[in-house]
Amino acid sequence: MKEMFLLVILSCTIIGSMAVNRCDRTPDRPLKPKNTEEIDKYIIEISGDPSSYIAGDTYTVILRYNPSMEGIHMFKDFMLTVEKENIQIESDEIQRVGYFNLTTNDKLSTFSRKCENTILQTNSVPKSSIQVYWIAPPTGSGCIAFRATVVETRENWFSDDGSLTKVLCEELSENENVQPPILDECCACEEAKYELVFEGLWTRNTHPKDYPSNIWYTKFGDIVGASHANDESFWQYESYASENLRALGENGDTSGVETELKEKMGKTVRTIIKANGLRYPNITGKTFTFFRVDSKHHLVSFVTKIIPSPDWILGVSSFELCLKDCSWVEQRILNLYPWDIGTNDGISYNSMNEPATESKKIDRIKTDNPESPFYNPEEKDMKPFAKIYLNRLKIYQQICESPETTVPSDVTTEEGVGGECETTPWSEWTSCSEKCGEGFIFRKRRLLNPANEDICTEKLVEHDKCFGKRCKNQHNSNLLSAEDPKCELDNWGEWSSCSVSCGKGTFTRDRKFLHPEFAAQCENNDPTILQQNEECKDEGTDCPTDNHKEAECSDNWSPWSPCNVTCGTGIKTRLRLPDRGDNINEDTESECSNIEEVKCYEPLCGGEDSTGSSYGDIPSLNQVTTDIIFSQPFGPVANCKVSEWSVWGPCELNEGKCGKGYKTQHRQILQHAMNGGKACPRKLMRKKGCIIPCHQEKPHYYSTSTTMEETIGTNFSEPTETTTEESIDCIMKPWSSWSPCSHSCGGSAVQQRTRSIERPARKNGKPCGPRLQQRDCPLPIACSDKGVPIM
Repeated sequence: MKEMFLLVILSCTIIGSMAVNRCDRTPDRPLKPKNTEEIDKYIIEISGDPSSYIAGDTYTVILRYNPSMEGIHMFKDFMLTVEKENIQIESDEIQRVGYFNLTTNDKLSTFSRKCENTILQTNSVPKSSIQVYWIAPPTGSGCIAFRATVVETRENWFSDDGSLTKVLCEELSENENVQPPILDECCACEEAKYELVFEGLWTRNTHPKDYPSNIWYTKFGDIVGASHANDESFWQYESYASENLRALGENGDTSGVETELKEKMGKTVRTIIKANGLRYPNITGKTFTFFRVDSKHHLVSFVTKIIPSPDWILGVSSFELCLKDCSWVEQRILNLYPWDIGTNDGISYNSMNEPATESKKIDRIKTDNPESPFYNPEEKDMKPFAKIYLNRLKIYQQICESPETTVPSDVTTEEGVGGECETTPWSEWTSCSEKCGEGFIFRKRRLLNPANEDICTEKLVEHDKCFGKRCKNQHNSNLLSAEDPKCELDNWGEWSSCSVSCGKGTFTRDRKFLHPEFAAQCENNDPTILQQNEECKDEGTDCPTDNHKEAECSDNWSPWSPCNVTCGTGIKTRLRLPDRGDNINEDTESECSNIEEVKCYEPLCGGEDSTGSSYGDIPSLNQVTTDIIFSQPFGPVANCKVSEWSVWGPCELNEGKCGKGYKTQHRQILQHAMNGGKACPRKLMRKKGCIIPCHQEKPHYYSTSTTMEETIGTNFSEPTETTTEESIDCIMKPWSSWSPCSHSCGGSAVQQRTRSIERPARKNGKPCGPRLQQRDCPLPIACSDKGVPIM
């Protein structure tokens, strides 16, 4: 059946980066413009009417006629998209907006093959509503928007207006501008592993005053820092900068800080933190790194230089990750603002080098100086330059016994103290630290006479592992009984393939809710009820095994994930977990196979139903919900994704204005590997040598009737030499086509084109011309303060 929509991807491309695609939801060949008079005729609803979303939770999204209007209204075609509330044209990061999930019985909806994160109709049968599940994106994804187009006829259709756009923002319980207080002591027994995500926010739109004219040189320098103890931080707010911090703040040189931290490894420093910086055109992207903390080293500090600037940095000093209840922070978000380290008196990005006559304390830059690029006469808060996301990835169980204490000869042991080391009874075990997946519980007791704590060795805190099973709609406590008709289960599905090719493995099968829209409200929504596992021995063959290695590998597995297709043959996965009560050893974990796969068999695609349309040879109902195999409740299993290599940057000299230097190109990690996925490549930057001759041509300018075009002179020929030998002129390859405009609105958009050197100049030959040309884009459309076109 012919689709009603012609799906066109509007490519908003920036030079040398991945495009952000936005789907055009205009119907195919409409006879009239969209209806803007009855904008509330159709609405987008989210079950429970939440005011915000919780990362990873599942929600029911409904597109329907407005019940407050008279009569029942029907529509034939629709398109429902989830996207960022404000798509940043300058950003090349992956758009984390969660994903839709269709039910097996859904015959009205299918996934668009041309637009990301979009569903549409399978046929043009009149319908009054459709619904789909939406899994919310991970922490730190910000605000997202559901937008829909509804088509009654080619003459009457609606799109995006009124209630056909619904915005949800992530539920945040912490102030993103305030650090938690530092604890004198951390009582956590376990160690924890964290991911630090640094996201750049600095653009011409967010901080327009005196923004650097050469955008190619705007960047955040390499990040350096550490997880450390209370008495160690290589920089502190409102204190004086060290020489190493001065070198970083003024010149971007991280080597001194890094050497300083290496000398303290194993003492007051646990993990040295390093991450690549961000540079234009990826300055609003993200960069990642990882670190570990323990009860002694429970703080984290890091810095990065703002480039260009006199001595300005971003960073955090002594950020506390330990909680008073002896657990670790699960996730925190913090806005970053510029700090002046007080060693240079420059007040603007490109100020001349003006060393301070007297060093000042590190101070957060304010908005009250009229000469400053951050001056704001209305005294509004400065917008953040960047944002960090601290996400706890893993807990490492440790033996929490107190160390043996040598008791002085004049002090008796506990047994002879006569009750001086008597304790209170143990408290009740706490609730599991994780509502979904593996966590921990603990209980405490205390000495009746705290003054004797130095001579008593009684254990005062005990920890154990636990497993949270409430993995959907954790905030909903009004669960339906398993006997409720809404919670009725279907028959068992087919058994999967065996999980091993030889030896003993596992068969698995599932059963599903007949009314999946109520599954999250049912008390029988539990893997132990919805899944059966039985032992299998594939083909009766035995495997040669390393008995010692097998003994070290845990036999504790997560439940199998749902099948990753809605019909036909797909894949299920499960993850190996540490045994309860065992310490976690990363070296042992790496030797074990931590993920298993089996084939799963859903009903054949299409079947006897003739309403489903198809694309080519792929039935429309055979839709993999995502390229991630969702392994509830342990998170997605995903391979690493990296961007394409950027264009080579300008030639950067080690010193002076001409001579030998180097150029770099970068690629970014768009998505880190999760839960057993393919790891990311280690090489994210490439360098090559370049030469800027000391007799460089001046930039040339020439104009046309509509644009001013600038040729950027970057001469890459060898330095001229005096010789009698035959000279060889440079030969350049033809120019490439002009790139798309770097913005869709405003007066700062540019186009570029490049060419390469076919043969370099030799022996005093004619030097090579410019390799890059840039010209203004004639865009009459103005930009809003959010950088989007004003139509």
